[in-house]
Amino acid sequence: MEPKIRLKGFQGGWKESAFSESFDSLKNNSLSRAELDDSGTVYNIHYGDVLIAYNECVKIDKEVKTFVKNAEVARKLYHSCAIKNGDVIFADAAEDNTVGKCTEVIAHEADAIVSGLHTIPCRPKKEFASRYLGYYLNSKAYHDQLLPHIQGTKISSISKRALAQTHISYPSDKNEQQAIASYFQHLDSLIQSTTKKIESLKQVKAASLQTMLPREGETTPRVRFKGFEGEWKSVTLGEIAEMQSGGTPSSHNSEYYNGNIPFLSITDMTNAGKYINSTIKSITEYGLANSSTRIYPAGTLMYAMYASLGKCSITNIDVAISQAILGFSLSNEIDREFLYQYLCNIESGIKCFGQTGTQTNLSKSIVEKFNILIPTLSEQKLVGNLLSSLDSQISLQTQCLEKLKQIKSACLDNMFV
Repeated sequence: MEPKIRLKGFQGGWKESAFSESFDSLKNNSLSRAELDDSGTVYNIHYGDVLIAYNECVKIDKEVKTFVKNAEVARKLYHSCAIKNGDVIFADAAEDNTVGKCTEVIAHEADAIVSGLHTIPCRPKKEFASRYLGYYLNSKAYHDQLLPHIQGTKISSISKRALAQTHISYPSDKNEQQAIASYFQHLDSLIQSTTKKIESLKQVKAASLQTMLPREGETTPRVRFKGFEGEWKSVTLGEIAEMQSGGTPSSHNSEYYNGNIPFLSITDMTNAGKYINSTIKSITEYGLANSSTRIYPAGTLMYAMYASLGKCSITNIDVAISQAILGFSLSNEIDREFLYQYLCNIESGIKCFGQTGTQTNLSKSIVEKFNILIPTLSEQKLVGNLLSSLDSQISLQTQCLEKLKQIKSACLDNMFV
């Protein structure tokens, strides 16, 4: 019995033992969120945090932010059901098959910890390498054992009895256990550092938007490139761009769809973000000819009038558009990247301009009247290029993050048995 992927230098079979032979069950408490606080003396591990906030291993003093509110209750709980370093805590309820997610406690001896609502805390009877259980118990190899024992429809749950019907697999060589744990810990460190880079870049981008574009009621930005001065000019979108919406071929005619013309929707814009490289739907030449949709070339700035009001995207492909979207044909007075960044910056305030009905929508006539402030074209290009470079860095780091998560997921699926 060996995993599909094994770290170099290790060989030999893995051991297997029944869950009940490997763990003792501990007590939990039933304190609600209302009975917890963000400060105190006794940490409380809540099932919702196990499901969402904590990774496979949780550093108590760094990551746990909830404490038992009542000091006397905290004292009694700690003396009756204290959690220690190396214990594992399962979430016994969830809205989906993530039920059974587990975290291994990484704690100092002085940390006072209890296990909270909808959790099943367990203590290993034998010694495992630190963090090995946290990763193994969240692997596909282990979680697949739980699936037949999950109960409930709207809320899924597992029980101590369900856990007792599973088994634990592990390398007999404790050095291999430690090597596996260290490998995943390194992946988690890379994921964490990349996440921090993305957050930092987003903060720089937000600060740049606030300082390099004029604030409401002002006509000049707080920060400018050297050599530029004077007030920015007020224009309407209709003065700097021609804009048209499209239409939607009848969904009742199958001959209109599944052709070779990408058909852009609000959903595509929401999912894709800045650049449109593909669309969910496509239409035929017949669908194009028998509807009011129109094709816009790659490089067009698109603007959402329905649902995600004010959402902007730039197409990297030729697309046909629906009546919910405006395609902008820009004049020589405006830089596309600058306008994209400007419109994104004011997106959150656009809803108040919409026409109310079953849902709030915009119209071409409304959008054409939007006032914006623009500098000279040369200053627009500098501002737009700077903000675009930040977008590119954020995109690159986001791609790295997704790749790291994919690697970790694949390893969790294949490095255990």
